[in-house]
Amino acid sequence: MDFSVTQIENTIYVLEKRLGLPGYEYDFQKHFACNHPLYYNGEIMAIGRIGATNDYPKRYNDFLDYNIRLIHSPEEYLKTSFLPHWYPIIEKYTPRSIWYDTFPSLSEIEKHFDFPIFIKGERQTNRHARNKSIINNPKELEELKIIWANDPILHWQKIVVREFISLQLVVPDNGIAMPKAIEFRTFWWKNQCVSIGNYWTAEKYQISESDQAAMLQIAQKTANLIDTSFLVIDMAKTQNGDWIVIELNDGQEAGYAGNNPFMLWTNVLNIENKNG
Repeated sequence: MDFSVTQIENTIYVLEKRLGLPGYEYDFQKHFACNHPLYYNGEIMAIGRIGATNDYPKRYNDFLDYNIRLIHSPEEYLKTSFLPHWYPIIEKYTPRSIWYDTFPSLSEIEKHFDFPIFIKGERQTNRHARNKSIINNPKELEELKIIWANDPILHWQKIVVREFISLQLVVPDNGIAMPKAIEFRTFWWKNQCVSIGNYWTAEKYQISESDQAAMLQIAQKTANLIDTSFLVIDMAKTQNGDWIVIELNDGQEAGYAGNNPFMLWTNVLNIENKNG
């Protein structure tokens, strides 16, 4: 396997792989005391920063052969990454959703939703493509059905239909790209928030301290309910001024977005050292 193990500040192990993704990778050695052990005294627990996978159980078991246990079990990974697993746990904090094994018919959707609707894979969208996510009418739904069947990212996923909720935008909606709203990516380590950053990195926006506190109150409840080691919670502000959970991700696979990696990992280390 093409990977390296880095021990940071004699505290945590990070399993790394160079992928050429600047928004995901981080050079720990420039900022922290690091070593690269060739042998381990028994099994080690490591945070995987080696990109996303379509088969986490295989990845998890493969690394066990190297005496490396990833911080999330396959069961924990499911509830950080796949909406059908995390949605029932945090249903009241996120848009109403129904998922289907095969692409649903118009009649099936209209039983539960009015247009517009938001459609995504059970795990992810395809790079925020608007025509694959925001569906305004039956014609667009039929077009998406054809696109979905041939899309390399979407075709293998269950189809999730979500209630479309209007969000507060940071720039006007041009009707072409995905609308950019007041959204934040938050990282959580053992149910403690270790970083908050703008989701959209090309736009400058901020919120008040009271607004941030309201956002974190919902995110904290979400983190407590999911209860895993390294969780990402994407939050958004609605037109009504409420905060909702947009999506969850395994912290091992999530990009940093507008988060400061140095502060994020410093906070993780501080928690680990405090817990001793």
